[in-house]
Amino acid sequence: MSLPSEPSLRDGKGINPSSWILELRIPMRPQGKQRPRAIGKHHYTPPETVAFERTIANVARREMRLQNLEPLTRGVALEVTAYFATPKSASKATVAKMLSGKECHAVKPDASNIAKAVEDALNGIAYRDDSQIVQLFVTKAYAVRDEIHIKVMPYENPTLEELIQENRQ
Repeated sequence: MSLPSEPSLRDGKGINPSSWILELRIPMRPQGKQRPRAIGKHHYTPPETVAFERTIANVARREMRLQNLEPLTRGVALEVTAYFATPKSASKATVAKMLSGKECHAVKPDASNIAKAVEDALNGIAYRDDSQIVQLFVTKAYAVRDEIHIKVMPYENPTLEELIQENRQ
């Protein structure tokens, strides 16, 4: 079985599909950004979060070099699709529902925490700062194997006419 097809950023509306695009597919279990821990007055990021962000950053750096891309300096559209392997304890019927999308991944980690970890991992690599992200789509789904898909694109402001057209559909 293959991974379910992932949704695209509103079918390209709001972005210029021929522009700068960084697309990453990383075979690892998606993780959420964990809260900083403290020992006395010393605060630190949990090692699992550091490892997750470091892996994404290393893959992104390599891909940026291969494509000869520079970090974006304007608005960014970010799409994160987190695929989670179906539990080994699930029945065949449940696995079929999970893989068809009839049963969603409505358990931890939170989609917002996954997005935050990805945003932080790409800081200074795909874009100067995550404050540049003006459009964000995050999806969690079950799949045959753990994997995280990330797309980073320049955001193109749709015109008022395009927005009106989109709302009429």
